[in-house]
Amino acid sequence: MAKTYAYISRWSEFVGEPGLAICEYDPDTGEMKEPQILDSSLQFNHMVINREKNVLYINNEVGSNPDYFKGGGGLIYAYQIDPESGNLTQISRVAACCPCPSYLSIDPTGKFLICANHSGYNAVTKAVQNEDGSWGMQMLYDDATVDLFELNEDGSIGALVDVSKHTGLNPKFLLHAHPHSAVWSPSGNFFVTCDKGEDNIRLYRIDYKDMKLETIGEPYKDQPFSAPRYCVFHPNQPYLFVNHEQNTIITSFRYTEEGELTEVCKANVLPDSVKLPDMKGKGFKSFKPGEKPAQQAIVISEDGRYIYDVINGKDIDGISVLEVNPDDGSLKLIQYLKTDGVWARGIALAPGGKTLVVTCMDREGAVLSYKIANDGTLSPTGSKLELPGAAFAAFYCA
Repeated sequence: MAKTYAYISRWSEFVGEPGLAICEYDPDTGEMKEPQILDSSLQFNHMVINREKNVLYINNEVGSNPDYFKGGGGLIYAYQIDPESGNLTQISRVAACCPCPSYLSIDPTGKFLICANHSGYNAVTKAVQNEDGSWGMQMLYDDATVDLFELNEDGSIGALVDVSKHTGLNPKFLLHAHPHSAVWSPSGNFFVTCDKGEDNIRLYRIDYKDMKLETIGEPYKDQPFSAPRYCVFHPNQPYLFVNHEQNTIITSFRYTEEGELTEVCKANVLPDSVKLPDMKGKGFKSFKPGEKPAQQAIVISEDGRYIYDVINGKDIDGISVLEVNPDDGSLKLIQYLKTDGVWARGIALAPGGKTLVVTCMDREGAVLSYKIANDGTLSPTGSKLELPGAAFAAFYCA
């Protein structure tokens, strides 16, 4: 009988432990077997699997490349998957173009890898002399980029063929741009990048002839200080759904293949009964890590009927289930379920769509599985792994 494996990245941004783990997973029941630790040193976060080549791509979300004394940005790893055991063999390691690579996706042709680089929060002060001879200072920030890598025939990562820089500055918030995701449309004609530093949404396509990234239209300006973070597309209707790190709202858009976004609605991912801490007048750094309400990963069911959104924060770590109206793209909150874990971070739908897992990134760590009912609501299966730093999960069917 074919086995299903869950790869679980581990990240110690503020708490938890780094590394990568694997466990056998029953997609029908959500039962998880004891995990095997594959790595315990690298700051692994988001990952994507090339199922045609049996290759797992995963980012090492750091600011300092170990090949340099300090700095040099993050890295991206490619691992060949053994279909029998799920074990991994590294086949390539490349430098991302700037610090903290945060999201990976494969283009529909399977020939290119997209990397969105979140970048860091630091600035450097340089002394500069002006044209009139006077002296002053210039503030420099790490670049924030979307990278286009060519993939080799065996699935290993090849040349970095193009880079798109996000250059917006926002000194009252996150200092500068922070591209956080790169999600392909169902047609495969373009992908969307949410930039939580610039508070905008950009659409890109690939010029396959010249191997270049091309922007489509003008960036969509989101609500100031909302920090658009992740997004999902409806599988067969022209709707895009975007969550935010700095509020509890998912925005629904209607889109065109020409890159136009039209807002449909905003939906709160928390019921009115949930009381949030007072955020008025407080900036991004006013809360301790894990305290402020922050939306995390988001997925949509294969039929597009339900959205599952992870939110964390003091006393509110949980999953929100929203029903999608296929006629107009509007959203309705139908369930909010607290997690049996702290710092809820990632979510992944299991093959077949009967169960899903949520990863919690705190010191104790938790990987939790949930059964999906016919009406889209969730119930815990009772299966739980203790895995400090659990960040994201990805499924592989042997």
